Amino acid sequence: MGGEIQPYDSTVVAPPTHPYLIKLDAAGNKLWDTIYYQYGAPYYAWVRDIKLCPTGGYYLLMADKYNYYDGNSVIAKIDEDGVILNQETIDYGLEENTGAMAVMSNGDIILTGSIVNNASTPTQRTGLVIRLNSNFGEIWRKTSEFKGVSACGNIAQTPDGGYLATGCNIANGNVGVEVVKYNVGGGVKWVRHYGSATQDDYIFDMIPTADGGYISCGRAVRTPAGYFPYLLKVNCMGLLTEPQANFTTQIDTAALLVTLQNASQYTYPDSLDGGHYIWDFGDGTPPLQTQNTTDTLLHTYPQYGTYTVTLKAIVCTDTSTLQQTLTVGYPPPPPTIEGIVVSPNPATNQLFINSQEPLQANLVLYNALGQKVGTTTLSGNSTQINVANLPSGIYLYQIINPQNQTLQYGKVSILH
Repeated sequence: MGGEIQPYDSTVVAPPTHPYLIKLDAAGNKLWDTIYYQYGAPYYAWVRDIKLCPTGGYYLLMADKYNYYDGNSVIAKIDEDGVILNQETIDYGLEENTGAMAVMSNGDIILTGSIVNNASTPTQRTGLVIRLNSNFGEIWRKTSEFKGVSACGNIAQTPDGGYLATGCNIANGNVGVEVVKYNVGGGVKWVRHYGSATQDDYIFDMIPTADGGYISCGRAVRTPAGYFPYLLKVNCMGLLTEPQANFTTQIDTAALLVTLQNASQYTYPDSLDGGHYIWDFGDGTPPLQTQNTTDTLLHTYPQYGTYTVTLKAIVCTDTSTLQQTLTVGYPPPPPTIEGIVVSPNPATNQLFINSQEPLQANLVLYNALGQKVGTTTLSGNSTQINVANLPSGIYLYQIINPQNQTLQYGKVSILH
């Protein structure tokens, strides 16, 4: 852990502070601590951030000789015992304010901080993002989107090699929270705004979460109630919203062709896992992955049938699923069964259904009002049906195969 310490000196009204570092074991017991007296005088200095070094030891980001709005920014490499191995003063610019630090996967270092826009307005600050190599040599620097007294809270590398930072910005006279995504070269990809529209909110720190998102913490000012902790949880795209899968369809019945128009919401495919889609057309073809919300897909089905189309919209670790059932194509004509004979007509007690070919079907009887009065399974070349319990009258019959196709229909009289 890092901070600052102010040695007691009764002869000095405001003695300087110095960076202080303490290392604890897993049980919270002190292994060692150290004070870096070479930083601070005549003003103040402290440890602003500390990160593990990929090759061993730690990186320290320190504010040195800090006097209210201005100071130096120092980055140092220390060993496991806190001994400084090398260091470099980083010149941010006019009246700089040290921010935070992140170590990239390749060993480069990203620093944040701020400078004032004009010496006459020291509270109006502009954020900076600076990339260094592992020897503290500057690769590039960019002015960030953050503005105001507290210019940048923290920064972390994203899976696509870019960076995500949280901080503050002044809009309409109030300090608000911002989440900004940078690409590998430090260019801004997107900006999200949060916080109150009428009062001040500050962000001071941020960490990645196991689900690919980020948690930021800070302070909310609510006049006249006072100050309150402020906590913000976003996904990998800096959003509070979850994806909503949606699509529309148009069916060309004759061609067995379906046009599918993606209409999903809250997906932003401008970053790794920021938004992609998986389509399953329900006919056994391999699933298709697409990237854009505006995609129009054409899919031809192999034959007439009813298919379930599934769309998954995926953002970070959030998944939204939508399914639609489609009937595609014209049903095939029923198979021809030669020589089906329903007799006698009129019938008295028994009705016979004979055919030249074996039948696998059902015979359904309806009365003159169209009400179903009976169903009989037909099999083989001949089936006998007892109609003795049916009132005399005219009946309609329908012979239906297992595919729900009508093989034959007609009228039969029952006369007792």
